[in-house]
Amino acid sequence: MSEQALDPVLEFRKVNVHATLNLARQAAVAGVRRFVFISSIKVNGEATVAGGSFYPSDLPAPEDPYAISKLEAEHGLMQLAHETGMEVVVIRPPLIYGPGVKGNFASLIKLLSKGLPLPLGAIHNKRSLVGIDNLVDLIIRCIDHPAAANQVFLAGDGEDLSTAELLRSVAEAMGRPARLIPVPVSLLSLGATLLGKQEVARRLLGSLQVDISKAREVLGWEPPVSVKEGLRSHLASSASITRLGAFLRKTKLDELPQLWNVLKGEMSLVGPRPGLFNQQELTTERASRGVFDVRPGITGLAQVSNIDMSTPKLLAETDQRMIQELKLAHYFKYIFMTVLGKGAGDRVRSSS
Repeated sequence: MSEQALDPVLEFRKVNVHATLNLARQAAVAGVRRFVFISSIKVNGEATVAGGSFYPSDLPAPEDPYAISKLEAEHGLMQLAHETGMEVVVIRPPLIYGPGVKGNFASLIKLLSKGLPLPLGAIHNKRSLVGIDNLVDLIIRCIDHPAAANQVFLAGDGEDLSTAELLRSVAEAMGRPARLIPVPVSLLSLGATLLGKQEVARRLLGSLQVDISKAREVLGWEPPVSVKEGLRSHLASSASITRLGAFLRKTKLDELPQLWNVLKGEMSLVGPRPGLFNQQELTTERASRGVFDVRPGITGLAQVSNIDMSTPKLLAETDQRMIQELKLAHYFKYIFMTVLGKGAGDRVRSSS
């Protein structure tokens, strides 16, 4: 999909609207109780005024084909919910960061990793982000919370950063210096205009803040991972891992030594991933949920869902769910997904 297509709205509709509604209709026919749809904060608009935030109740103001298609999908899903009785939950996240992040965020990470000076030190805007761990946690909360039915929620880390603050946080997480030059915003804006990069400048210089109070009040939800923890867990390891290590992790060859433990009967192919001795929070969470009643495994639901040891409570909850719902089909599904490269290496919260 591309906004440079002959009819970009039509292209985005094929996936964001038609495919989504087709899947939702099949889910309703199959008796699925609730359908969670990941929309976009772009449905609310592209920017907020100084000191202002987007709310779920705001009048939608999509500006581009992608956002328009997401809003149309929301409307179609709510209509389907009315017709079939299947509950729908809509989540609108801002920029999502985590493994495999792309776009402008990935470009900034690349520049920081090279140690290049960036003229972004004088930007004092405010932008909301959401780490993949927090987004997954909110999705899980929306799956079964009674009050989530047919509601719209905004996702976020609960911390808003300026572009300069974000760059410094990313650099710190990568263990690299942030060389930021305080160039006046007016000059940056002028330069972007001359280069035809107004859209990039708007994202770097402008503010976009979301208010997540509805999720807090209605669902009792709090983002479990801070921005600093999220960036550190997802960027620190990738910045320090060697090319060989990255290859072994991507191909899962680093798991081969554990097959000996499987043959000895000490582990299973599928089960909760073994933790480290000093991960007290994870150990406590798992013990309270009966996770230690089964053999540990090489892979499982958490592994293929990119839920790891950087979020101990979420990991323990996912382990418990896997144990309670595990069937033979799930067993082979997790193995197959792991062989195909699904899931990332374990990231560990330093305070655990």
